[in-house]
Parts: sequence; structure tokens; C-alpha cells
Amino acid sequence: MSERILKALIQLFALVTLPGKEAEARRKIVHSFLCQQLNQQLTEEYLALYDSIYHEHITRFEKSESHNKRRSAVSVKILRITSDINEELSYYQKLIVIIQLFEFLNISGSLTDIEQEFIDTVALSFNIKNEEFSHIRNFALQSVEPNGGIIITGNRERLAKNKKTIFWENFDGEVNILHIQSVNLFVFRFIGDSDLLMNRQLLMPNRTYVMQPGSTLKNKKGLPIYYS
Repeated sequence: MSERILKALIQLFALVTLPGKEAEARRKIVHSFLCQQLNQQLTEEYLALYDSIYHEHITRFEKSESHNKRRSAVSVKILRITSDINEELSYYQKLIVIIQLFEFLNISGSLTDIEQEFIDTVALSFNIKNEEFSHIRNFALQSVEPNGGIIITGNRERLAKNKKTIFWENFDGEVNILHIQSVNLFVFRFIGDSDLLMNRQLLMPNRTYVMQPGSTLKNKKGLPIYYS
């Protein structure tokens, strides 16, 4: 992604945050997102930019006499930012932004109506297809995925219950995968006791990740799974 797009996305992350909601955990998500895009030095620079915008946003929010007016002003800013970068992002990249925003805002296990409204604003500006947006939302919020999904499991009993199940020997857990067919995008989340790594990065249970082409999933006991 270009510098201009990354700066715009950092602004989005900072602006959609409401005061007092899992600030440190959300900062870690921003850090993880930047690590996938940049080297360590640039990651720290963009993270500092996030901190600056976030603190300015929170300060203005807390000083505002009318929170409703402040939220309206933030919505206008979000719409302006997304409109500004809309043509530069591919549809694939727009979906990743939506996924990251859901992960960012859902860190506490639920979204407020205002947070959902912010994501709806971004999705509308990006012209995200309604069905795909619904699937991403359901998956990110850990609802039942209506079309089913791919499951990777170390439990043989699961094979008979779902035709889209892949058995992974010696894996103590389950990987649930959402496949967005229009751009061949795979999004996943895992639960279980096994350590799971993607491209040598240790993954956290119940977090949403995007699997890029060329990625490798590994656990310490079994053979790796490749996405080519």
C-alpha cells in the first residue's frame, strides 16, 4: 500500500475509536496490521502517527459539549477519508480494511451502535457488496456463517459433520475459514490449545486473520498447510 493510503487507514483506525474501550488491545491490532505491511522502523513511525491522531481525537471528544455533534463530525471525516482513497484501493484491499476494522472494534466482544454505524459508513463508501459485508460481519462477530465455511480440525469426528472439513493430524484445535469467492480471499480464526503460526508469526486464538497467497500455517506437531 502507498504511504498516502496507509496514513488514511491509520486515521480511520484512530477516528472510529470511542473513549475508554480497550485502547491498549486496539493499539496492538494496529501494530499487527502495520507489521504485515511495513518493516520495523516504518511500523513504529506509523504507530506513533496513530497514537498522535488517537489522542487528539479522544481529547476533542472528551472536551466536546455535545457528543452527538462530535460523532457527526467524525462520520463526515470518515466519509471524506474513504472517498479520498476509494479509487486507489482494489476491492480486495477494501475488504481487508473492513475485516481489520471489525477486528479492531470488536476487541471487547461486541460493537456499539455508533461503532457499527462507522463501519457501515466505510462499507457504503467502498461499495462493498451487501452479501459479502454480511458474511464478514457475521464471521468477525463470531455468529454462525450462513453459507457454512471451511474447517481445519484435528478431530476426525468433525469430518462426517461438514463436507468442507480438512483433517490436520496432531492439531489440537479448529480453524474456521471464510472464503470470499469474488476475490478469492480467505479469512480465518482458530480456537484450541495448539500453538498456531502463520509465516512464523504466532497467532492468537479467537482473532481474525487474512491468509495471503503464499502463506503457510504451521503447528509444532503436524505438517504445514500451504496456500499457494
